[in-house]
Amino acid sequence: MTLLALALSGLFACGTMQASASEPWSNETLSRWITYYYLKPNPELFDDAMRTMTSAGWLEEGSSTGPMLGFIAGVVRSNPGKLKVWMEEFEKLDDQKLSTVALGIWYAALPESRKAVFSMMEGRTGVNERLNFLQSGTPLKITEIPLEQGSWVLDANWGYFMATGEREPVLRIISALSWLDEGEGAHRILVGGAARWSLMSNAVQHKKVLEICESQAAVQPEDIAKELREIVTAAKDELAKNGPGP
Repeated sequence: MTLLALALSGLFACGTMQASASEPWSNETLSRWITYYYLKPNPELFDDAMRTMTSAGWLEEGSSTGPMLGFIAGVVRSNPGKLKVWMEEFEKLDDQKLSTVALGIWYAALPESRKAVFSMMEGRTGVNERLNFLQSGTPLKITEIPLEQGSWVLDANWGYFMATGEREPVLRIISALSWLDEGEGAHRILVGGAARWSLMSNAVQHKKVLEICESQAAVQPEDIAKELREIVTAAKDELAKNGPGP
């Protein structure tokens, strides 16, 4: 599983679930809370969500790393005043999980992101080994990471969208549709194909994504617009059969 929608797609057959700080969260509750967070942001529950992410292994290196660091980046960027308090909780994580969280803070691209991440690296050998490449870098927003780096960047953009509901990460993913041409090379074609699949899946899951795809089909270059028209048609057919998400 490489994309957030695929990672979470099996968890939405149940009815609406409300996350509560007074009860332990199930993986299903967490999945739904993350996927539709932007519809009703509740940063007060972020600590509880992080505890479930930790116990479920979602912060460990693997298929969930991209979407989780993207989601963390979006929540942190939207709530800069809470970062200091959250960091006190993050420090309790092991090196592997803390590295994922630190990347989320880095890609939140706040003025204090660099200082915060380097403070998390102090005295943590494992974190330093994983994130040493940041020493000479400057924090970037998720939407500024080159898509050539692979499908994890698509995952991170979806995580960021689900945290914020912003158009920018969806537009970034749409731009990869231009790579579906055979002349773009195998790697770019793979990323373009992953972008296409993820847009279709999320257009079914999220009304806002469908609306963005539909509006962009009218203004994008024809090679991208053609793909978007097909995505919109397929998503609407799926919605007609199975109904919309929340």
